Amino acid sequence: MTSNGRRDEEAFRLYTQLTTNLPDNESALQILRTYSFYDLYFLLTDRVFRKYGQGSVRAEAEIAKMLLVQTVFDDGFIPHDDSCTALYQFGKKKQYIVLNEMLRDNGSRPKCVATGHDRHVIKFAQHFNPYDGYSDMYVRAVCKVSEDWILWNLNEFVGQIQQCLKAKVGSNQEVFALHVLKELLDNYPEYRSIIMTLVREKQYLTMCTLGEVHQQEHS
Repeated sequence: MTSNGRRDEEAFRLYTQLTTNLPDNESALQILRTYSFYDLYFLLTDRVFRKYGQGSVRAEAEIAKMLLVQTVFDDGFIPHDDSCTALYQFGKKKQYIVLNEMLRDNGSRPKCVATGHDRHVIKFAQHFNPYDGYSDMYVRAVCKVSEDWILWNLNEFVGQIQQCLKAKVGSNQEVFALHVLKELLDNYPEYRSIIMTLVREKQYLTMCTLGEVHQQEHS
């Protein structure tokens, strides 16, 4: 499609929004609120996502929840009880994440509800588990009772570092993660064994030379 074609489509979309009095998301949601929960879910799955394959299942669930939360709950906020976990692919982990995001957007000094225990959080927290069993219970406890600054950052920081470590070799993302872990190792050498579980062998060797290169550049 040419650039002119894209401009025509964009112009048509804006024209349609203005002439149907739907200039923003909030006004569009007013129409969706006329549907019942089941009618709205059927509309999304049968008319919007029907032509896509299995790869769209997670995206479908996420988009459906964004709309359903706004239409099912009057104030657009999900409750702290378990009622919203009945939504498709919506467990306690995602509930914590959504509640925290809402607190960030609407509170001046919010307290973290709990850390969403994604797989990378579970893997990382296991390194500090002093018990032989009850691994899942331990992680869930860590994600609820740790210091507030840890709860706010545990999921995001650990996840971001692990994503950067999976980036292309020599990329800015990988180098950034290695620098972070190098600084951690320099300040807390007792965590060396844990750091080594996060990186590949070549990454660990590269990380160990970062300080030497930095010193040579400034000598």
